[in-house]
Amino acid sequence: MAMPPSSSSADEAFLRARCATTKNATTCYKALLPFASSFNGSQVRISFAATAVAFDQLRGFLAELRQLQAAGGTGTGRPRDQALSGCVVVMVDGGDGEEEALSCLHWLESPGSNKERASAFFWARQHLSTAGSCSEGCIRNFVEAGNPTFSSNVGKKKKIVAMATTVDQYVDIALYLVVGIKL
Repeated sequence: MAMPPSSSSADEAFLRARCATTKNATTCYKALLPFASSFNGSQVRISFAATAVAFDQLRGFLAELRQLQAAGGTGTGRPRDQALSGCVVVMVDGGDGEEEALSCLHWLESPGSNKERASAFFWARQHLSTAGSCSEGCIRNFVEAGNPTFSSNVGKKKKIVAMATTVDQYVDIALYLVVGIKL
């Protein structure tokens, strides 16, 4: 795998400044540093990269959920297995907005009327918000599925909640960066 071009100190300073506007600047900076040389001071480009990373995290989480489902579920009983199935459904819904969100962000780099740009901005935020709501819903449903110290498979539940929390964190970072775009 080819290494991305190294970034300049100006690229890194821009990245650091934009990441400082998020709730988790350190994670933002580490996740986006490999792409810093492509931002060229563009709030849209950094938002595009953060959105792509967030949806990549979501796809990885969904793959883990499906793998767990294929392996027989959580091993902790019907309520948690139903919560697992629910997580799969909501995460599929959350991932449905990826192409649209990225397309809207791409549109913001193109010339267009203020009305078109405002619409693209709105829909990019909307698709990210939906993805965030889905990961939060997955966490909530799984936690509410029963006693958090259930059975010998408590590790599976903790892993699911931790992975959903990670997805939510990356979606939040992308959302903060998108909201910070100046039209």
